[in-house]
Amino acid sequence: MPDDYEEADIRAGLREGGKLLQAFIVMRPTNPSDGAVDAEYVCYIRTDWRRGYRILQVARHKYDKVYMGSGLGRLVWLLHRGFNYNGPLVIYHAGSEDLQRFAGLRPIDSGRSPAEESGPPRAAPAKPPWEWPVRDPPPPAEDPDPDPEAE
Repeated sequence: MPDDYEEADIRAGLREGGKLLQAFIVMRPTNPSDGAVDAEYVCYIRTDWRRGYRILQVARHKYDKVYMGSGLGRLVWLLHRGFNYNGPLVIYHAGSEDLQRFAGLRPIDSGRSPAEESGPPRAAPAKPPWEWPVRDPPPPAEDPDPDPEAE
């Protein structure tokens, strides 16, 4: 059985009574000089019928299912309406430190080298993303050029 999910795999698992436990999206930057789009998005899913996070792929597991630009809305719709996923949905930048917590990610998404990826599987995070501490926003910057007429 291939390591990753196709839409049909998920729909079959849901029909058999399975559930999507978690999902998150990784934003991969693209080369803006090619004139295409600024980012592409891939989705990792964790279910109760298989261990770990697995990337969503196109039919026959040929390559990752990539959503470009405005396709992000279609991906969110697929998760929410197509797969009945009502949990939190976090978007991470590819290579983010937060992604180091997850096992089974592509090296392009995790920022780890392929050699690091071939080691033993890593454990799932101790806390799910929605329980991670919230960082306070930085204080507002002072205006470097105050309006002299306002005084």
